[in-house]
Amino acid sequence: MHTLVLQGGAQALLLLFSMLLAQRFDLVAFGDFIFGFQVGQVGASILALGATFYLAKNFAAYSDIPEGMQSTFRLQNRFLARGSLVLLAAWVLFAFIERKWVSTAAFGVSIANFAIVMMTAYFVAVGKAPLGNLLQAGRSLVLCMGVLLSLGVITNAHPGSVVLIAACSYTLVVYLLAGCRYSFGVRKGESTDQYEFARQHIYFVVMTGIDILILKLMALPNDVAIYGVALFLSNAASFALYAINANFTARISRSVRSESRGESQKLLRSVAKLNALLSLPFLLVLIVFAMNLTLFYGEDFENSKFVFLILLAGQVINVFVGSVALVANVSGYESYISKFIFQSLLLKVFVGAAASYLYGASGMAIAASLSNALWNTRSFVFVLNNIGLNTTILRFQRIG
Repeated sequence: MHTLVLQGGAQALLLLFSMLLAQRFDLVAFGDFIFGFQVGQVGASILALGATFYLAKNFAAYSDIPEGMQSTFRLQNRFLARGSLVLLAAWVLFAFIERKWVSTAAFGVSIANFAIVMMTAYFVAVGKAPLGNLLQAGRSLVLCMGVLLSLGVITNAHPGSVVLIAACSYTLVVYLLAGCRYSFGVRKGESTDQYEFARQHIYFVVMTGIDILILKLMALPNDVAIYGVALFLSNAASFALYAINANFTARISRSVRSESRGESQKLLRSVAKLNALLSLPFLLVLIVFAMNLTLFYGEDFENSKFVFLILLAGQVINVFVGSVALVANVSGYESYISKFIFQSLLLKVFVGAAASYLYGASGMAIAASLSNALWNTRSFVFVLNNIGLNTTILRFQRIG
């Protein structure tokens, strides 16, 4: 329950952050911020390289918990150091190409977030998911406070600069506190089974984050801003699923690998019911919120509500199939999930580019929703037919 509350709070604060920025910027400037932020987020997420699964496996190899936590944190430090260097180089290149401070500052915020992403992966891996979600909620709160500070106390400051400073300061303090407790050392060495998880993770992150780049290249600047608001909303739709998976990852993994199919199915059905119970009311709240979107963002964002509803259709499929990717991954079928995601990525790129050029943000939303539904549906059918487990609340039998 703590995980759900904190995850929900983090998502709500991110929505508030986007509202405050939309009121602070004009439509084009807001689109520039969304572009830089999303490009940075994609880079930061890619460089996580499937760390959650890999760190969890490393931690499980230790019987002595204190030693395991320190060793796992040092391994996290390896991911963090390597990723941060790459992101800093990418930031310099991005600033040279983009030449806009709004989007450059937004990219920098995402670099600061990378350390929070890695530490969240660490806490999930060692069974302390609520602590990881507390870090995420704190990050979102700091971003909101940064915008409010630029509005009130420092009225002449650029909001992007204030948010960047706030995000970097928060990240530095959090990491220093964690490092003093666990370790600042870096552990060397990775096994080959980490690379398949990394490949799958990269495909997934690119697929979920490439929308803004496609729109930037193929559509009008206003479309980027409109789509960005809808994307913030639609991503919040599956927060309950991610929070539940974080809490049940270890239990599902142990059950699928060591217990009977009957016991595993019982656990998965309980998880599916909990997911439906928590997700459906939240989806209804989001729909009601979207219908009154202009009250929070302004009249310029009227079309975002329609884009959101299109994106929501794909997210509903994601919520419906539940923990299907997790089950396949812990069962040794991660390469199949990688293939499904990669094929959906190709669909999104080619169909999304054409649809964005013709129909703007709405066209991109249709392509995104289709690609999301495609890989989730194919993964569900694969798990049902090849592993014999049903991750939904409905009583499906084998398909095909």
